[in-house]
Amino acid sequence: MNKNTTKYPRFIPDIPVGEDCFEGHSQEKLAHSVCDYIRLQDEGAVANATSNTQEKTFMPRILGIEGSWGSGKSNVVNMIERELSKEGYFTFIYDAWGHQEDLQRRSILETLAINLINNKVLQGVVKIQMRNGKEHEAAWKDQLSMLLSNKTTTIRKSTPRLTAAAYWGILIVSLFAVCSLVADQLISNFDDFKCLWWIDIIPIGAALFVGIGYWFKDRSFENIFRMIDHTNSDTIDEEYTSSEEPSVSEFKNWMHAVSQYLGQSKNRYRKLIIVFDNMDRLPSEKVMQLWSSIYTFFAGGEFENIWAAIPFDYKHLCQAIYGNEAEKANKGDVERVKQFISKTFPITFHVPQPVITDYRKLFSTYFDKAFGPNIHDKEHICQVFMHLQKYPNPRTVIRFVNELVAMRLRWNADKYRLQNMALYILKKDFIFYSDKRLDEQLLSEELFKEVEPFYPNQEKVRIEMCQYAYGLEDENLASETPLRNELKRKTGEGLGISELANNSNFISVLESVIADIDLAFIDNAILSMASLDGVELSNHDKGRIQAKWDYLANFKAKCNYEKQTYDDTLSILIAHATDVRKKQLAKSYIAAMQKITISNGADYFNVMNKMQMALNEANIAEDPNWYQTIECAPEQFVQYVSAAGNHYRHYKLRVDNDALNTFLLDEAVKGSNRVTDIIDIIKDDETYSFDSLKNELSEAIETDSIENAINVAAYVHRVMDEREGILEVRFKKDKVSSFMNASKPNWSEEQPKGMEDIVAMLLADGEDVDSINDEMIKRVCECMERYIDYTELLKHTGKEGSAYRKLNVYCIEQHEGGLLQLKYVANQIKNLHDTLGVDINVMLAHFNQWQKTDWGEKTKENQYIANVKSYVHQSLFEAYLENPGRFTNSIIELGVSALELQENGFLVKIQMVQRSYSVTKTIEIDSYWKDFVETYLGTPYLPEADTKLTGEAITLLNWLYETDEMKDSTLLDAILRKADKPTLVSYLHTMMNDHFTKADISKQKFIHFGNLLPLLGSNMDSNTARGLMQHFIKPICKDAECAKILIANKSFYFSVMRCDQTYAQSILNEVKDLEVYAEVKAELGDILDKGKEVGNK
Repeated sequence: MNKNTTKYPRFIPDIPVGEDCFEGHSQEKLAHSVCDYIRLQDEGAVANATSNTQEKTFMPRILGIEGSWGSGKSNVVNMIERELSKEGYFTFIYDAWGHQEDLQRRSILETLAINLINNKVLQGVVKIQMRNGKEHEAAWKDQLSMLLSNKTTTIRKSTPRLTAAAYWGILIVSLFAVCSLVADQLISNFDDFKCLWWIDIIPIGAALFVGIGYWFKDRSFENIFRMIDHTNSDTIDEEYTSSEEPSVSEFKNWMHAVSQYLGQSKNRYRKLIIVFDNMDRLPSEKVMQLWSSIYTFFAGGEFENIWAAIPFDYKHLCQAIYGNEAEKANKGDVERVKQFISKTFPITFHVPQPVITDYRKLFSTYFDKAFGPNIHDKEHICQVFMHLQKYPNPRTVIRFVNELVAMRLRWNADKYRLQNMALYILKKDFIFYSDKRLDEQLLSEELFKEVEPFYPNQEKVRIEMCQYAYGLEDENLASETPLRNELKRKTGEGLGISELANNSNFISVLESVIADIDLAFIDNAILSMASLDGVELSNHDKGRIQAKWDYLANFKAKCNYEKQTYDDTLSILIAHATDVRKKQLAKSYIAAMQKITISNGADYFNVMNKMQMALNEANIAEDPNWYQTIECAPEQFVQYVSAAGNHYRHYKLRVDNDALNTFLLDEAVKGSNRVTDIIDIIKDDETYSFDSLKNELSEAIETDSIENAINVAAYVHRVMDEREGILEVRFKKDKVSSFMNASKPNWSEEQPKGMEDIVAMLLADGEDVDSINDEMIKRVCECMERYIDYTELLKHTGKEGSAYRKLNVYCIEQHEGGLLQLKYVANQIKNLHDTLGVDINVMLAHFNQWQKTDWGEKTKENQYIANVKSYVHQSLFEAYLENPGRFTNSIIELGVSALELQENGFLVKIQMVQRSYSVTKTIEIDSYWKDFVETYLGTPYLPEADTKLTGEAITLLNWLYETDEMKDSTLLDAILRKADKPTLVSYLHTMMNDHFTKADISKQKFIHFGNLLPLLGSNMDSNTARGLMQHFIKPICKDAECAKILIANKSFYFSVMRCDQTYAQSILNEVKDLEVYAEVKAELGDILDKGKEVGNK
């Protein structure tokens, strides 16, 4: 016995199979009744009840099959087809809905004929009467092609064309006329020319010649005849093509031909049933059009062997005719539809409504097919289905069972009950497609309406229903009712909701709550949403939260505003919404604000600026087109600029130019401090011209007509004057002094703008100000150049704490200042340093900002070179060097120029001095030039010692050799490091020849000359070498300090010893074992060994 291998659950095909699954077999009986009716009509007809004749009456071969959607109409049609097909009936089903875009008569004929031909119902040749009344005989397929083919109209026109033959014909005719005329004149008037009668036959000869020529050329007389008519047979065809619907007569002729063929056919099929299916799905105009055609062709009963059957749903048919207003149709409309149907069909068969027991059997059959037998929940599900489906039909049962199969395939765990899935499917319209939201419907008590007894544990079932609706397998996620209530409360009050974010299904519930938010509570909802910023969410959940932010932004964009006050929730929305929504929200808000009349310019700026700040934080660029230019009064404009500062142009608030000038002048004359801020901001705005303000204010100052708070006018006047240098117009000295004495400012407090101008004018007039604070000094510094030049200020150093003193110090430390005489500074810098107490490095860095000083020609007569010590201060040599710059460089260069122009002995001078009763030789070193040389020699300013400076070092060396006294080793070493080598080498040669090879050297002398002598090189004769060894090396060789010099210059001194290695024996034997020579002991031993070899030889 084979084992059942069917896998469950499985889907049931929703197609009519011609089987009656109802217990009472009502559909099968109905199909049999229809078949009996058709047979009865086709067997002969019903005898006329009032006549005894044998005449037969044929009823129209059209019938209706009425039934609700899914009641089994198509199944009944299949049963009819199956029963009658055995008796020679062929059933053709025409899908009216699938062909709704086609021409109906054409489509019916085409699909019908093709189907009949393909199924070999129609075969062979047939005669069909055409539109023109003529009969056309052809195969069925050809007849169909001719009927459905495009019709082509061809117009032919003959167009004359002069061919070569035509030209010959014209020429011969012309020749004949000319020859006839000439011959007639000659023969008639002159007897002598009667013999020229042959001229008349010249054209005939020419014609014969041309004709014979064309015969040999073409072997045809066609071109010869063209010489006569001069035309050709060419035509031009013009085609006009159109696709037409077969006419009523063509349709009837075809159907007659089909009917007659079937009646005479010896094939299997002799009858045809045409089923017009899905008519009730067509649009109303299509329904009426097709219905009219069917009635026209089939209601008359003309086609004995063709039946037409129309399955329809009365309600759907009404809806197709009346559209969405079908339910509102009055009784008259309904009656018209009924008459329309009854007039069409002589008989209508109704698909019966099965009884409950039938549906139970049907349900059980389909359920078992889908899930197999012995399913525990089957009876429960059947009861719920029958309870909720008041008028079920086979299609609804199949669809329900298939949906249940799909649910079970998705939710296949055992914990998910089929009975709960069944309720979910049956309540789907209630859950998803009602006017209320999904969440509300799932939580509604109506969810279990009418099925309460079947589901005692409603909360458990509700959770499972939520699982199905949300696609959640976790029961906790589906259990969301408490969460919803809490979210509603918190979002209504603007409280944080972040602590609820970990609850099940939080996002979906929040989405629903936000979607229901009232406009009155939208601000609180925004605050609550903002509390989620720190909550960790998945990318998917973030996307859903993002969608709610966009929803709130769209909602907020629709708000109306009456005052120019900023709504802080806008910033929150802009921080969270997507870029598109941010821009949309900003644009709508800006437009709303600009429509409100500006009563306070500062308020207008504040709302616009806060919006911009929110956009900037969100990295959203503003669109300039968001702002429209608005003009306001000067008072509101000043308020706006005061608040906006340098950003005032951004929001496009404008004011009339003349009105603004007048307003600012009045404010300045009155001493209104706010005008100073406004001028600072808008003075460079090319949109406005302030010539009127400048001219009138300058005139008022010059005429001394301003009495109060002159600091405001002074400030505005200075700021608006664009020229450089000292102001040409300013308040008089007495006016300034009187104002200062009257105002008695407290410098520890912040002073209004323009007070710096008052102080600067006082200082320019020679009046110092005591106890001034640092902030005011800074402000005075910024404007002092318009009242006093910098050099003049440096000449007034003031006393400790005074404005002069503080201002000078501030300018130096902050590197401020204008026009400056640098020669004055170079001369006075030491005094300024001593007086002001400013770090010299700071001072030099400050003055280095100015251009390089031009000291004039480099001559001894130049006063700056002659008085170099007054401009290049000895105490500042190091400071000049450590602070390179244009000012310090020029000072050092002045010193170098002066040095280069000095006489010999300017640095070191040996002279005879009278002391008591004797004359003593002394040496003097100039301290100024000593410090200068030690500071700058070897720097870029004085890179090398020239001959003159090298000579100053030689003077020191001579003093050392003569007196064995080193006067200034630092200065000597400094010069020798950069000395002129030729001069120094020449000097050393002389000293070696005259002194170093003849007299013993002292330690003091060797320490200096020992490092210099190697400059001569070791290329010397043995006598010189022996002299150096005897007098320059041997006397000091055992001294440790001198030994280090010998070792440091060993290349020179060991070479000298190698010049006479025998003579060097005595020196080397004395030093070889000394510790100081340990590092060169090997080299010394080598010299000794070679000396011994030489001695042995």
